[in-house]
Amino acid sequence: MGTFGMVIKFDKNSFFKVIVIYYWLLILLIDYGATSNRSSTQYFLIMLPIIFYILINMNVIVRKRVTLEVFSLLMFLFFAISFSIVKFDINPIFGLLIWVLPIIIVLNNKVYLSIKLVNTLFILTIVAGVFAYHIGVNVYGYIPGQSTTNLTQGLWWRISMFPYSTPPLSAVFALIVLILNFFYNNSFKWKVFFVILSSYFLVLSGSRTALIVTALILMTLFISKIFNSKMTFLKKALSVSPILMFLTLFIFPEFLLILDFNNPFFNSLIFRSTDSSQSLNEILKTMNRQTIWEDYFHIYIDSPIIGGSSEEIKEVGHSETMLFRYLALYGLSIIFLLSFLYLVIANSLMKKNYLRYAIGIILFVYLLVYSSYFQTYNFIFLLLLGLLNFNNSKTSVK
Repeated sequence: MGTFGMVIKFDKNSFFKVIVIYYWLLILLIDYGATSNRSSTQYFLIMLPIIFYILINMNVIVRKRVTLEVFSLLMFLFFAISFSIVKFDINPIFGLLIWVLPIIIVLNNKVYLSIKLVNTLFILTIVAGVFAYHIGVNVYGYIPGQSTTNLTQGLWWRISMFPYSTPPLSAVFALIVLILNFFYNNSFKWKVFFVILSSYFLVLSGSRTALIVTALILMTLFISKIFNSKMTFLKKALSVSPILMFLTLFIFPEFLLILDFNNPFFNSLIFRSTDSSQSLNEILKTMNRQTIWEDYFHIYIDSPIIGGSSEEIKEVGHSETMLFRYLALYGLSIIFLLSFLYLVIANSLMKKNYLRYAIGIILFVYLLVYSSYFQTYNFIFLLLLGLLNFNNSKTSVK
């Protein structure tokens, strides 16, 4: 009986890896951003596997004993669906189920990805990106100066490892590989290799979000190691400090006005221009998430308990900030989703699980500012989910 149980567990993990590899191949072959030109065949290729994954794992969604993280997700799902039914607005429910259920399944099944698999996919992605550039698909290239886009913003140096996806997605992948190898690669030479290579693609992606998140995560981990405080409250407060500092930059972009690097590279990175002498309005144009947040917040204010209608959401038309979108659409049920994210972040830092902590911060920040790619049918999102259950004793590289 015990042997049979081990086989079932192995199969669940192997099947999850197959799903992740499938979506990795898909992101190399399909332009996810070209939604207006997407054929029905592409739609089915994207959606059917994750739906199939949910259906064959339906039995593990609700259990007698669940973690607080899973309980928070179940409560979010329950109230969000209930509010949708009360509003006679069931259109968003399918999308909600597709997003939440795979997260619950991954957590309940305790499936994970190994550091060897992640590093292998990272190298193969770079190879694919290089090949895609030379056949004219990757418009950013893999060496500074190859880019043929964003040139008016001074971003001639920007690169991407993915053939179709934009540099911010490349930056997230590089950030994951950087943190994973820095903390958990037991081979010194391979640790150095992957840290340098991932840093190259992270910095030259030109993704301000990824670079700010990286700096804030490393700063928080450095402070936590210095103080090594046993005070639960202090550590939990420290765990969310990167989010608070990140929000401060977006809510008060005036702070950026004091920066003058007198360097075209840094100015193009921060200001999306080779000139740092910009007005506040020009800076706001390059950090327009605040406007999107306001649009969604106005919808929420009109119906603060159960949220607004999907028709109102369509009128806003933005998909880059899922947390505010869900606030506007599902009202107070968002509290449970925020609770899930907080539990991942705070508990991980308390247990010194630095990879999981970093993933929690990445999830929170990107769901605030760049969540269009953070769907359960996207490789990068599945990669993050697969590392939530990362076990170094089982997956270390020696």
